[in-house]
Amino acid sequence: MVQKKWEKPPIVKVKVNFDAVISKEKIGFGVLARDNEGFVVGRSYGFRVEKMQVEWAELHMFEDSIKVASSMHTTNIIFETDCTSLANRIRNRGVDITIMGQRINELFKSKDILKKAEFGWVNRNCNKATNFMSKVDITNNCNLNFGMDYPLTVHDFVIVDAIN
Repeated sequence: MVQKKWEKPPIVKVKVNFDAVISKEKIGFGVLARDNEGFVVGRSYGFRVEKMQVEWAELHMFEDSIKVASSMHTTNIIFETDCTSLANRIRNRGVDITIMGQRINELFKSKDILKKAEFGWVNRNCNKATNFMSKVDITNNCNLNFGMDYPLTVHDFVIVDAIN
């Protein structure tokens, strides 16, 4: 059965969802970390003026999500993406001999936080908030990092997820 909405992580875990959106020569990205009650505990969003393939943009957002997770000083992390190909590359990282596969392997070797982390693919419906953030970033040309204080533009997504 495929998840149709964002689900809260187990009590001791933090769930970090990330997404990237490409529009012409810009990449919008969003990272949202939430605790077991659905409260935002870390967040980052922004844009870059750059051309790249979607899968590479998603990998860059995974790297940004690692930075957000690292700032929370916990190793109980669940990373989620709606990018199927990236989720599969992470899952098969030991046997992927492509350039991207090697970059993922290097990330796992160099980042202690990834040793205990869980990874998964989720339906786009489970990643609505980060997808929305990514689109807003491109439109407004904005970058922002913060913890529990987040803009009202994302508030509705976070509240709906938290009460479901």
